[in-house]
Amino acid sequence: MSLFFQDENYPERLKHCFDSPVLIFSAENINLKSKKIISIVRTRQITSYGIEFCKKLIKDLAPLDPVIVSGFAYGADIVAHQLAMDYNLQTIGVLAHGLNQIYPKTHKKYVAAIEQNGGFITEFCSTANPDKENFGRGNRIVAGMTEATIVIESADRGGWLITANLANDYNRDVLPFLAGLQTNIVRVV
Repeated sequence: MSLFFQDENYPERLKHCFDSPVLIFSAENINLKSKKIISIVRTRQITSYGIEFCKKLIKDLAPLDPVIVSGFAYGADIVAHQLAMDYNLQTIGVLAHGLNQIYPKTHKKYVAAIEQNGGFITEFCSTANPDKENFGRGNRIVAGMTEATIVIESADRGGWLITANLANDYNRDVLPFLAGLQTNIVRVV
């Protein structure tokens, strides 16, 4: 399904971002009405400690019935999607390519379950490949459609920093869980 930014089902918070895509494509059972929407972003090299933190976080959030948004990438992203499904929460994968592409290919086994428990959103047409320059663009959708962004561990640099800075620019909360230290809500500068 394609959604124009003035359509009723276009993510409301994303409408208010200065650089939101005019058109997005979505698949499956996405319902954002009256829901808390939280993004969980990554390190690709998530540790067992990071996985345990993510498990506890999603378990504690589950009674609030939030939508969990992430980038369907390696590490914390796929862990967040899996845990959301374990707790029967809606989860949305924001893709940096078309809906008929799967990247990384090893995550193809999760597609059907995610489509049953939410779905996928992208700004790229169906045949668009997962080109390197597309990944930063997808981060603005992850940050823009959510109320808060939670960073699960990370190196000093990476895609998570783009998402956190974008969330800050959109006046969203950024909650870092970096290097094993949980901190209070911050604004990234």
